[in-house]
Amino acid sequence: LTAAQPIADDMAKRAPRDSGYLGDHIDTGIRLSRRQRSVSRKESDVEVYAGATRVDQAIFQEFGTIDHAAQPFARPAWDAGKMDALETVKTELAAEIEKTAARAAKRATRKG
Repeated sequence: LTAAQPIADDMAKRAPRDSGYLGDHIDTGIRLSRRQRSVSRKESDVEVYAGATRVDQAIFQEFGTIDHAAQPFARPAWDAGKMDALETVKTELAAEIEKTAARAAKRATRKG
């Protein structure tokens, strides 16, 4: 979630501000709604999401409609932040791997 938070913050800044409602409902998480799960393809064991929660209009803002021009906010935020997110994941994952290796070595030493 740490790596996705800057992207979510950028989405909130870029979201159209007619009432501010959309920008106030952008968050990160590891769970999707029932409707989102029904159309999502699970691509890995661990997935983190960033985007609008409980705001159905977000899709219309991002892609537009026949009567409303697109006002993208999610894709530009992703494009701007994806490499920083990857670096954060790599750094945090490396630290966790080192901790796990140290614990395993300690256990192996105790067992003799």
